[in-house]
Amino acid sequence: MTDVWANQYPVKCVHPGMESINDKDLILKSFEQIFEQGGHGQFSIQPSQVQIDISGATAICSCVEETPGGGMLEALSIYKRESGAWKMTLHMASPVLARLSPM
Repeated sequence: MTDVWANQYPVKCVHPGMESINDKDLILKSFEQIFEQGGHGQFSIQPSQVQIDISGATAICSCVEETPGGGMLEALSIYKRESGAWKMTLHMASPVLARLSPM
């Protein structure tokens, strides 16, 4: 997870129902705690409806994260190019509590 996050840009993470975290070390600790809650060090998120838009040195990724037990999160992440690799600068997720009816 350390390699995913940017070192040269400000970072921000917003977990569902929590205030934003703006420090890489605290972000990594928060994910460590989330993954530990999955039991035996296993926590699985399956992405679906992935859409990636790239503009220059910035990429925006939106998806639905399907969690164990059938939960769903709408997620948005922003990446920037850093030393030739894509590095995350923002990740935020929100639980899907209701679905809109088709029009």
